[in-house]
Amino acid sequence: MSTLIQKHDSWKILTKILLSAKEVKPNQNYSQFAKIVNKISQFCALGYACRTMGMSVKDIQYPILSNNEPYGILGKLGFTKKERRKNRLCPEEGCKFTDALFQLIAHLNNDHKFTLPVIGRLIIPIRDDKRIVPNEILKIRRTIKNF
Repeated sequence: MSTLIQKHDSWKILTKILLSAKEVKPNQNYSQFAKIVNKISQFCALGYACRTMGMSVKDIQYPILSNNEPYGILGKLGFTKKERRKNRLCPEEGCKFTDALFQLIAHLNNDHKFTLPVIGRLIIPIRDDKRIVPNEILKIRRTIKNF
């Protein structure tokens, strides 16, 4: 299988996982991968992907106690290091948020409060986005990382 096919498959797999989620927001979690409320598991977009890939709720909730960290879910889905680390712009009109894919998905979940299927519908447009991250933002990010 060629790298190009694998690349496109990882994006499609993540899209399919998020589109399979219920549109109901009360079962969605914000700012945590997972939590249990009244015996009901709630997941953010990335936590839901982890659960769909077979991670236990406990491992998603307490990643520091587990070798199956949610932070590695994009790699497990087949995203290359370059795809995971590339700075991307938020697809929401007027939003200036820019970061790597993992943080961008978290931003869509936590800040815009998009449902999981809505985030799923944005995955391919994020991949295909031809906008260029402004140099000023990249310089600021490098400065912060080196601080």
